[in-house]
Amino acid sequence: FVDKIAKIILLQVHGAIGKSALIEDVIEGTELVLLNSHLSPLANYIKLFEAKDKPVVLRDVDNLLLNNINISLMKQVADTKETNTVSYHTSSRLLNDYPSSFDTTSNVLIETNEFTARNSSLQALETRALSILFKPTKLALIEKMKEIIQKPFMDLTLEQKQVVLDFIIENKDLVPDLNLRQLING
Repeated sequence: FVDKIAKIILLQVHGAIGKSALIEDVIEGTELVLLNSHLSPLANYIKLFEAKDKPVVLRDVDNLLLNNINISLMKQVADTKETNTVSYHTSSRLLNDYPSSFDTTSNVLIETNEFTARNSSLQALETRALSILFKPTKLALIEKMKEIIQKPFMDLTLEQKQVVLDFIIENKDLVPDLNLRQLING
């Protein structure tokens, strides 16, 4: 992603698995634009313009993918050409300071808990993407938990965090959807 080998990456990860921290480790030191939560099509266009030629990370934007105009904007950015033209034509005065189209080499990473191509527009976006379903094993999550307990959280001592981790390890087979929040909330 950082090297712009893929134009668009669709990363599906169930919640509390550490996707945000994983992405932050990968993109550390990279100048990019992080778009989080809700984005109207106009706000999305402006943010994409401001991010021109930089990698764009869309985090927890499930609602963005319900709007056909936002999907169209993502398809324009994620076209398979090296440089793509992104256009947004509107009569809104909010766009007065911005062009109605621009060229960009940006690539996009969409982090989502679930992606379902509900319509042909989403299917077209999905065909452009390198889709990754990240589902770590319980053992991999426990290894990550061993790293996490070394870091400060919840004003607990290392010994207290180790007690929580030991409990999780002993009972891992009884937990159908083991996740990192169970350690932190333990």
